[in-house]
Amino acid sequence: MSEIQSAGNNVQLNNGDLLVFVGLSKENSDALKYSHLFSTLAASAQYFPTTEGQQWFQTYLQTMQSCGWLPIKYSYTKEVASSQNLSVKNLLVKAVQAGLGYATGGATTVATLVNVARDAVDTLAKSPEATTLFERTSAEKEGTALSMAVCTQDANGEVMLSVGCMQSTESPPGKTNVLVFEWSSSHSDTYTGAAALSFHRGLYDQVKDTLIERVGDKSKKDVLTLSIEPKKRS
Repeated sequence: MSEIQSAGNNVQLNNGDLLVFVGLSKENSDALKYSHLFSTLAASAQYFPTTEGQQWFQTYLQTMQSCGWLPIKYSYTKEVASSQNLSVKNLLVKAVQAGLGYATGGATTVATLVNVARDAVDTLAKSPEATTLFERTSAEKEGTALSMAVCTQDANGEVMLSVGCMQSTESPPGKTNVLVFEWSSSHSDTYTGAAALSFHRGLYDQVKDTLIERVGDKSKKDVLTLSIEPKKRS
């Protein structure tokens, strides 16, 4: 991709998932919001993300393709780290980084977007409003399943998407903020999925009205949007 736009970085918590917008126009941000929400709902209607994660992720990607987001490459991997704890944040960022690697060969661009993803998780983790929304959307879930989509638009208008998901049979205790949840890898089955997708505006426009009609009301609930404030890094 050409150099990505640096303005307008924000993160949205939408129905329990993280959507990160990097320099996107409002039109393209809406396209991602409606497509992602519809695809996650369609996948969850057929499979449990914590126990049927691979089928869930494949169905999600197939639905995203029908919405105009064309998969470039994807992977689904079991996490094996018997000597250390796992964390939601590290798994999400790791998965997004893998997806970014599929989307672009530029190491500098990948590093920049990984930092944006990390800052997005930290921003939501510190937000009382986000904590409340997470409690509401995860109250009936068994295990832990979360996805993060990082979408970028370059100076030429090209839109590229990296999606990372983590799925585990382990659940946060009590009202623990899921974004800071850590657990022993030896006590659970945990997987991550990663994918890169390219946006095809023409295909999306063919289904746009249907998507808005199907998820319009749902997209207005349990939504929080915050600006990402990058931290200084040494």
